[in-house]
Amino acid sequence: MNGEMVSKPPATWKMWERRICAVFGLKRRGADYGDKSGGKNDAVQTDGRESEWWSLEVKHGKRITFQLLLDACRQAEGASSGFQEPVVVAHRERDSLDDCLVVQRLATFRDYRLSAEGEGVEAQPRPWEEEGDDAA
Repeated sequence: MNGEMVSKPPATWKMWERRICAVFGLKRRGADYGDKSGGKNDAVQTDGRESEWWSLEVKHGKRITFQLLLDACRQAEGASSGFQEPVVVAHRERDSLDDCLVVQRLATFRDYRLSAEGEGVEAQPRPWEEEGDDAA
C-alpha cells in the first residue's frame, strides 16, 4: 500500500447507533469521558446539547439477552435527568431498523406513560405535555 493510511469503515454498532439516534432526532454522542462519574447516555441533540426528552441507550448484537436489556434500562435510568425518559433501543444483527425493539422496565413505563385512577381501574395512556404546560 506504499505506506498510505487506509481508513477503516466505522464499526457496525456505531453505524446502528447513528441510525437509531437519528430516529429520535438526535446524534450519537461518541466517546465522552469528561464526566468520570458516568451519567452519560448514547445520544445528544444535533448541536451537542443534552437531549431534553430522551435518555437513550442503544444495544446492538447477535444475541441480546434479557439481562443485557435490564442492565441497559437501569443504565438509561441512571443517566436520565430532568424530563428525560429512559429508553433502550435494541438492534439484533441483520435485522432492519424497523424491527428494533424499544424497551423499558415496567416501573419506568408506568411512571412515564400510565395514569391510573386507582386499583381496579384501567390505566390510560398519559398524554404528552405540550411545551409551556405547567402540568409537569
